[in-house]
Amino acid sequence: MIFNMDNLISKIDLEEISGFFLKSAGSRKSTYENRILRPRTLNDYALLLLLEGEGEFNSPKSGPISVHAGDVLFLFPGVSHVYGPLPGGAWKEIWCIFSGNRVSRLHQQGYLREDYPVISLSKAKFHESAQVLQHLVNRYRITRAEHLFDAASVTADLFHALMLMCSEHEGHEETGTHVELMEMQQILEANILSDRTISQIFQNRSCSYHTLRKRFRELCGSSPAAYLNKLRIDRAKQLLVHSSMSVKETALRCGFKDQLYFSRLFRNITGESPSEYRNRFLSS
Repeated sequence: MIFNMDNLISKIDLEEISGFFLKSAGSRKSTYENRILRPRTLNDYALLLLLEGEGEFNSPKSGPISVHAGDVLFLFPGVSHVYGPLPGGAWKEIWCIFSGNRVSRLHQQGYLREDYPVISLSKAKFHESAQVLQHLVNRYRITRAEHLFDAASVTADLFHALMLMCSEHEGHEETGTHVELMEMQQILEANILSDRTISQIFQNRSCSYHTLRKRFRELCGSSPAAYLNKLRIDRAKQLLVHSSMSVKETALRCGFKDQLYFSRLFRNITGESPSEYRNRFLSS
């Protein structure tokens, strides 16, 4: 049995587990009169999906770039920028601001580039991205109003949107296979503490779960369920060595409500019980 502890995750825990933390999200209509007039610099990453209209983006890294509906603007921490509609015009946008080590790795690996901050999406990717981001914004507004943050679902939506956009990046030499695997792995990582079944976690995918499971095994060498269990046990190893939590507390912090099930799975994967694993490290 898996215990849903999404609502007990702190910002630090969420960044450690999923590699993402959503700071804020929303949608708005901007006009030429209320555009960003002066160069602005953010402390975090941000993306903006242009739903309607056209305008211009400019930063020291990229220079001026014309943008249109269907384009994604990526904003990088520490890089000044200005953007907005053309004179007399307006545009409609969805935006989100986020941080985390996973997005930093995407940046370092060249999926996100400061000199190429605008990506033009295909029609199909644009509609899917808009749908995913609008779902993210709606969930963010509801959970924030109720003081209840649905960590797994929101981070999964964010990563799904990022992977859709990064796969369109002409400046990256990797094939779509790597992006596809990263997306599925991230969705699982974001659901470490979720009580949903694997099929429920992937229920919004366009293909059947049978097809997805087969594809995941081809790319990763294991089933989605085995990969998720490995993630949970890896987290348990860290807590057993670096915290004073009891085995029962460790099980709960890794998403397991049943301590016996957790201990049995831990032994099956590591060859040791949780207590034996902890004692071996503490005695060395």
